[in-house]
Amino acid sequence: MSKFCTNCGAQLQDNAAFCTNCGATQQTAQQSTQQTFQQTTQQPAQQTTQQTPENAYGAYNYNNTAYNSNGDVMAAPKKSGKAKFIVLGVIAVAVIAAVVIVLVMLFGGGYKKPLDNYFKSIEDGDAKTFMEAYPECYIDYIDDMLGVSGMDMDVEEFFQETVDGLLETFESDYGENISISYKIEDKEKLSDSELEDISDEFKDNIDANVDVTSGYELDLEVTIEGDDDDDTDSGSLTVAKIDGEWYIVENDGESLF
Repeated sequence: MSKFCTNCGAQLQDNAAFCTNCGATQQTAQQSTQQTFQQTTQQPAQQTTQQTPENAYGAYNYNNTAYNSNGDVMAAPKKSGKAKFIVLGVIAVAVIAAVVIVLVMLFGGGYKKPLDNYFKSIEDGDAKTFMEAYPECYIDYIDDMLGVSGMDMDVEEFFQETVDGLLETFESDYGENISISYKIEDKEKLSDSELEDISDEFKDNIDANVDVTSGYELDLEVTIEGDDDDDTDSGSLTVAKIDGEWYIVENDGESLF
């Protein structure tokens, strides 16, 4: 016998359920084994319950440093690059838009460009700028006509005389230092049939195949100022986009041809 009473210490049989000396209840071997097993299996569960998930898998302290359960410093989680790409995309779009605006301002000008060239050329007496207001095929046509007529001048000289004549007329009426400004009062987009008519005119009159893709009829308020006088009058110009560039094709309803 190797079992003793847990209350009085008397020696008992191994399978005794009660002490024969004091009557205290005793555990059997099976009950002892079950209790030991329960204690062994429940202890890790209790420890896990007491340990927070943050402590188990690593947490950030107040200094934003991450540690794992062994106390080692953990690498900070990587931030998603999606937001970064979105920001870069917005910046890229803004830069491209700015570049386009600058290019239009420097090299484009849209449908107003031939108007600017026309009035500026008269102010400055500049035939080259005047010629830029009209389609290149039209300038070539005038050059050919000068050759056929036998006039002893080239096309630039011809247009220089035209510009000089206009400027002299304005200086006679308004004085020197002529300044011309304009304001677009109304703008009407040309229809497809009107664009086709312009294309046909170039083909029929000067045998030029041109691609006319857009156009406007513009009602203008034009102010001419000189040292002696000034005047404001109304008029109209028709501009068209021919082979990718804007030109004057009608002046007060009168065709170039």
